[in-house]
Amino acid sequence: MDCVAFGVHGAYRNQSRGYQFSYFPGMHAQDLEYTFFNGQEANGLGVPVLPAVAAVMQRWFVDFIVGGTGNSYTQIPVYTAQANMVNITGTGYPVVRDPAANKRCRYWLEGLS
Repeated sequence: MDCVAFGVHGAYRNQSRGYQFSYFPGMHAQDLEYTFFNGQEANGLGVPVLPAVAAVMQRWFVDFIVGGTGNSYTQIPVYTAQANMVNITGTGYPVVRDPAANKRCRYWLEGLS
């Protein structure tokens, strides 16, 4: 899945935005409980959902949909050739390099073109 997302960034000439969800346990699709947060205290595995993180993510998504400059979604950097993305950790939102921006993903994506 990482390589597919990396390929999508390339398809949009690296002008897209992306995030990495690294809050424990860091499982595939775990961010959905945050995207669609509606007050639940824990996810299906019993891991607590952090309401403050969910509020930030939802604000980013709504602001992105509404559009405009200076909105909160701009905290998610433009991907660019540096492969920038925000890492949602539960304790902060540092900008990191996309771990999928690597030789392995480039190799697999070459076969698709």
